[in-house]
Amino acid sequence: GLPGGTTTARISASVPKDAAARQAVLVEVTDPHGAKPAWGRRVLILENGRGEVSYPVAFNAQPGQWTVTAKELFSGKQDRDSWRVK
Repeated sequence: GLPGGTTTARISASVPKDAAARQAVLVEVTDPHGAKPAWGRRVLILENGRGEVSYPVAFNAQPGQWTVTAKELFSGKQDRDSWRVK
């Protein structure tokens, strides 16, 4: 992610055919020092197993590895990905 730009997390879940059309996912951002800023915590509603959330990358964002974690609230399953601020 470049300062002044945007980072988008595209989230998908495998959904059984008889499952509800929507799932709630808790999305949290962790900065390079392990802190979880309040602006990075959102509940995302997946429609048919898919959704996305975008975060602005501040000009004063800490350089280093940032992580986004998505946790499905019903099953507790989670996954994570990361991006690097230069």
